[in-house]
Amino acid sequence: MARPKESPTIATVYEALDLLTVDQLKQLLSLLPTKERATKKGELMALIERHLCGERLRALWEQLDETQKLAVAETIYSAEGTFNADRFKAKYGELPVFGTKKGGYREDPSPLRLFIYPGHHWSGSATIVPEDLKQRLLSFVPKPSAPALPSTDQLPEHFELVEKVYEWQEGDEGITLVMGKRVYRMPSQEPDVKIVTHQIPLICCDTASAAQQDLLTVLRLIDKGKVAVSDKTFQPSSATMGEIASLLRGGDFYQPVPKRKEWQPEIGPIKAFAWPLLVQAAKLAELHGKKLALTKAGRNALSAPPAKTLRLIWQRWLKAKLLDEFNRIDEIKGQHGKGRRSMTAVETRRAVIVEALTGVRWEAG
Repeated sequence: MARPKESPTIATVYEALDLLTVDQLKQLLSLLPTKERATKKGELMALIERHLCGERLRALWEQLDETQKLAVAETIYSAEGTFNADRFKAKYGELPVFGTKKGGYREDPSPLRLFIYPGHHWSGSATIVPEDLKQRLLSFVPKPSAPALPSTDQLPEHFELVEKVYEWQEGDEGITLVMGKRVYRMPSQEPDVKIVTHQIPLICCDTASAAQQDLLTVLRLIDKGKVAVSDKTFQPSSATMGEIASLLRGGDFYQPVPKRKEWQPEIGPIKAFAWPLLVQAAKLAELHGKKLALTKAGRNALSAPPAKTLRLIWQRWLKAKLLDEFNRIDEIKGQHGKGRRSMTAVETRRAVIVEALTGVRWEAG
């Protein structure tokens, strides 16, 4: 996760309009219910600004469609003060219309552009409501509902995964492109698109009960001196993970799959990898030589209610620095060297996740 940059802010509508070109300002003016026209930039800015005050502002807002109104609401009530397209689409299933593309970078703006502006230049992605405009809108724009996840009493047996499959036409010799010393062959015709639906079986795991049993299994295995970890990374050895996986209730989440090619990512153990790190973070075990040994707290945990110990592990893991979970995902590049400076702190990232989990409102579906 990249370290978030400081949220851009624009104090006034006038400053936001000043970032636009004369042609862009004329486009915005054409959206207003007025016959007044101007040619100079300052005159255009002043004319538009007058319509974003008082009852005129509310009348413009009423002209927005429901999705556009929600975009304004989500922006002015967001902690960052910016429009987040990914978050908006995840919540509402679609994006608001900011404008209609005319080819290339040209666009006919929608009325939403009068409310949400780009931070630096007209880049095609509007993100900010100027502060003075925001304060006026807060007086009548209702606060959007909190994110909600629908729930169901019974899961379906399958999940439908819909994907597009592109089929290139046979005999298409394509177009040859030469770029520097490289030669590329591109198809000359658009591919046929076929929609394919896959039925993915859903498997339910009772992880709450399994975790209590697996905790005691791992603690007993440590007590027998059978959990070896690295003295540098404190991560379990391959043999240890295999031993743990064989004793876990229901095994690990996924069966080991050997790589068929050297460049392919390897699906390794998850639970068997995590348990030795979790008990170390909770100070239930510590390294003695090349193997883990139970601490006094670990021995007490053998006879304590597992649920109580799991709560302790969770609380201590939130601030542990034994592992950055992103290190387990090979596809996330730039995690080492200079790239690490752009990564957020592990404990800060986990705190955000906890806040999101505790703030979700569940609705019966």
